[in-house]
Amino acid sequence: MSELSPPLPSDDQQVIRSSELWHRDGSVVLQAGRTQFRVHWSVLSLDSSFFRDIEALPQPPDEIKVDGCHLIVLADDTAGDLEIVLKALYNPLFSSEKPLPLSVVASHMRISRKYDFREILQTMVDRLSYENPKSLAAYALLIENNRYRAAWIQSYKGFHFDLLTLVKETNMYAVLPCAYYRVIIFHSQSELFDGVERADGTRAMLSPSDQRLCNLARTQIIQCQWELGNTFGWVRSRPPQCIDPVPCSQRNTARDGGRWNVSSLQGGCQGADGSWAAEDVGISAIFLWASSVGTGQT
Repeated sequence: MSELSPPLPSDDQQVIRSSELWHRDGSVVLQAGRTQFRVHWSVLSLDSSFFRDIEALPQPPDEIKVDGCHLIVLADDTAGDLEIVLKALYNPLFSSEKPLPLSVVASHMRISRKYDFREILQTMVDRLSYENPKSLAAYALLIENNRYRAAWIQSYKGFHFDLLTLVKETNMYAVLPCAYYRVIIFHSQSELFDGVERADGTRAMLSPSDQRLCNLARTQIIQCQWELGNTFGWVRSRPPQCIDPVPCSQRNTARDGGRWNVSSLQGGCQGADGSWAAEDVGISAIFLWASSVGTGQT
């Protein structure tokens, strides 16, 4: 919650003024952590019902002011998050860049949801929704050369874990299925539990509950793929014209060095007339792609 009367800083927590967001003609001072930002009521209230309501409240006579401005302490927010949103308010092009770092999107989501900056919030929701579509057809449009390419949010090692954490934190339930799916198919089982090292040496980790959920879901997805009628169900099936199940079985289980052998799958099952019902080579290609995705090799 925000506080209208701030606690006095201790000697070892002296307040500092933002070097970039301290407007001499500003009418209100926001404080997050030890950092203060002097901004304008008109800018804050333009898109935020929260700050419009705060501005309209009568101020106590003993109110602490900074350079004659009202002081509002945002006790539970970080200076970094607040600075990013304030920059976007003063420079709309700041949040329209393509793509944005996930950390910037996260800051926008946290602050704009809390203080009802509706336009900024909708812009970030649109970004996250685009990268995590609700339909399979929309998801397929994001795949290029069998790889997912982030268009509106910058990707990095550990991106999928951090993205899942963010959408859960901000209650974006509509994008959770896709976010979970990416974690499962792009990461090995060991990574689900051990995390992924980011470029700065820190580790992106799943919560214990998400580790368990993703591990169980990964197992179920693999098992489901082999059921009749699903992606790899043809491996367990035989066409009606089959007269000898042995070649079918050998063909369907052919492997080469632990990977499926495309050449051995391009044949078919021999029918009573001596002909072979050719399998669609595309099925073999899809199987090879899905196998590598399932083991996190793409």
